[in-house]
Parts: sequence; structure tokens; C-alpha cells
Amino acid sequence: MYGIFIGLVIDLVGIFGNLLFTVIIQEAAMKSKKLGIALFTVILFSTFTSQVFGHGGGLDANGCHNNRKTGDYHCHGGSSSSKRYAGGLSTPSKSKVTYKKTKKKINPAKQSVKVSRLLDGDTVTVKLTNGKYRKIRLYGIDTPEKGQMGGQMSKQALEKFLKGKRIEIVEKDIDRYGRTIGVIYANGMNVNQAMVANGYAWAYRKYLPSSEKANWVELENSARKSRRGIWQDENPKAPWDWRKDKK
Repeated sequence: MYGIFIGLVIDLVGIFGNLLFTVIIQEAAMKSKKLGIALFTVILFSTFTSQVFGHGGGLDANGCHNNRKTGDYHCHGGSSSSKRYAGGLSTPSKSKVTYKKTKKKINPAKQSVKVSRLLDGDTVTVKLTNGKYRKIRLYGIDTPEKGQMGGQMSKQALEKFLKGKRIEIVEKDIDRYGRTIGVIYANGMNVNQAMVANGYAWAYRKYLPSSEKANWVELENSARKSRRGIWQDENPKAPWDWRKDKK
């Protein structure tokens, strides 16, 4: 603020000085033509130097400079003439750019993929058409973990469903581990539901919406009654209970 005030005072002094010299010139011109021309030349020179050198600092490409006394950056003409930048900045500072973190977007449309790796009975890594790889956690199901009874059986069953088939996925969500939750189709067949119906997975009740839960549980109960897959065991432990016991 102090620097701006000083600059305004200097400008006002210059204006009044010019008016005073104008009056003097008019009076001198009436008495002597040569004297009037000489005084007019002196005024032009003093006005120019007071603007450029009066408070120090040469003009830049924008017609602006730093006041050596106050440290203000200000302009004497052109498009930048109405701007003052405190702190001795050589150019106006650019607006700060902030980057907002965004959640990974999902593609709800059915898309063709290639399975590159099976991690277990409910997780695979696929290669998308754009060449990127994505880990897919099968939606709606939970299979026995590695080291748990039935874990290897479920993984082999998933491999059998996928091998040699045209594979497509529909992305549903992103879980807290960054995996894509999705439904896998093999030649048009819903592999997620096939895993449950054939006794290789539980319906993952905790994450199923109420509108879908009854259908998935019915597929699981049908496999239980027919003693298919893991239900050949008298009392198989649910994967979520097995994981809890391992903690």
C-alpha cells in the first residue's frame, strides 16, 4: 500500500508540474519565441525521464518495472498499466493450478478381454483392448482362499469355465484395494453365477444388493442340496469366516 501511495503522489506532482510549466511556456512564448521552444523541450525531456527513471528500474516488454525504492512492480502504459504487483515480481504471477484426485472410472458396457492370469477362484487379471491390464474381482461371489479346503478346486473350475472361450466383462465398481468388481461372461454365459450354481463359490451376501441377493442365495442353496463342488464336504467353512480366523 505504501508503495502505491508514493507512486500516486509522484504522478500527481508530475501533472501539476506540467501544468505549471505550460503556463510558464505560454508567458515566455509571448515574450520570446526561442525561449518558449527551449522550455517546451525541457518539459518533454523531464516528463519522460520522471516516468522511466524517476523511481528506478528500466521498463520491460510490458512497459512495466520495479520501483527500486518501494519494491512495487507497476506499469506506465499499455494493457498492463492498471496493474500493480507487490513484492517486486518481474511478471504477473500465474494462477495456481490444482489437480483433483479422481476415482478410477468404470466401464459399464460389455467389453472383450483376454485372461492373462488366474489368481484364485474369484480373482483374475485381464488384458483390455487398449493393452492395459486390470485385476478383476468377480462380483457377487466369494470362493475358498489359497490354503483353504476347496481353494484349488474353485480355481480349477474357474479356469475350466474360461479356457478357450470368448471372454467379456462388465465392470460394476472399484473395491478398496483398487480392483475392478465385475461380471465375467464366457461365450455369453455368466461365469460368476455359474461358479455359485455349480458349487464352487458362496453367494457374497455382504456385498449383494437386496434386489439381487435372493437370486444368488437360491443358486447357492440349489448347489448345496445337490452336493455339488465344495458342498460335497459336510460343513465347508465360508471364506470370510476362514479369513477372520487367520487374523
